[in-house]
Amino acid sequence: MRPRILFVVQCLEIGGAETVLIGPLNTIDYSRYDVDIFLHSHHGEMMPFVPKEVNLLPEIPIYAQIERVTSMCSHRVMRANQ
Repeated sequence: MRPRILFVVQCLEIGGAETVLIGPLNTIDYSRYDVDIFLHSHHGEMMPFVPKEVNLLPEIPIYAQIERVTSMCSHRVMRANQ
């Protein structure tokens, strides 16, 4: 049995953590590791860059709803601070 790696990210929109995640996903030796990624919400511009060897875990609807609310709130705070 191969070691497993799990990545947990809100979504794969263009951003720092999301962009940085794609690098390791493209360098992992998939013959040595099983890799899962859990996204709160299955959307974002970086989705096509996830290697086919990565197991994309199913979206949990309540997590997707929480991610949307969190995202809306953070956008409002950023606009208020401009």
